[in-house]
Amino acid sequence: MDFKMDREIRGRQKSCTEQILCCFNRGGCWRLAPSKLICNADGTVVRINLFFEATGFCMAGRGIIDTIPVELYTNGLDRSDAESYLQVKLPLVNTVRSPCCATTLAFALCPCFWCSFCRWVKGEILQWDSRLREWQNEFNDTVLVRKGYFVKTQSSSSVTYNNKGEKQRHIERWIAIALTPEESELLRSEPHLIGYTVDLSCCDGVNEFELCMHP
Repeated sequence: MDFKMDREIRGRQKSCTEQILCCFNRGGCWRLAPSKLICNADGTVVRINLFFEATGFCMAGRGIIDTIPVELYTNGLDRSDAESYLQVKLPLVNTVRSPCCATTLAFALCPCFWCSFCRWVKGEILQWDSRLREWQNEFNDTVLVRKGYFVKTQSSSSVTYNNKGEKQRHIERWIAIALTPEESELLRSEPHLIGYTVDLSCCDGVNEFELCMHP
C-alpha cells in the first residue's frame, strides 16, 4: 500500500473542499505528495507538509515554495525560530547543488566524460544530503523536540512512459512537520523516501536508498 493511499484510509486528510483547492494549487490531483495539512479524527491539524524545491532550472533551488500556515504556531512554536530555520537556513542547503541547466549542458557537451560527470554529480548530492541531515537534526534538537514537534525530509518518486515509450521520472519533495508528540512518533517511524528509488553506485553514481530525500 502506498503512502498516499494509507493516509487517506486512515481518514487524516482535510475536508473535501480543501482537497479540491489543494489539487488546483499543487498541479492536479495526481500529485505524489500528501496534503499540506493533515488532521486527526477531531479535525485538529497534526502535521504540515511543505513543498520543497531542491534545484532550479538556472539557479539554486528556492527551498520551501509553500506559504507557511498559521497552524504551525498554534502549539507554542516561536515564529522567529521557525522562520529562521525554514526560510533562511534551509535555502542555504541548496547552494551546493548545481542548477539543472548547468548539469544538462555539461553532459550534452561532454558525453565522453560520463563517468567523471556521474562522480561529480554524486559528490554534489552527497554534500547536499549531509547538509540536509544537519539542518533537520539541528532544527529538531534546538527548537522542535522540546515543543513536542518533529521535522523530517520526505519525497516520493514515480515513473511513467510517454506515447513513444520514453521513461519519465516524477519527484515531489516536502518538509514534513509533526505538531504533536503522538504525530512526531508516527513521523519518526516513516521513511524519508517513498516510491521509485534507484541505486546507481555500480556506475559511480549515487545510491538513493542512503539519502534523506530523492535528489
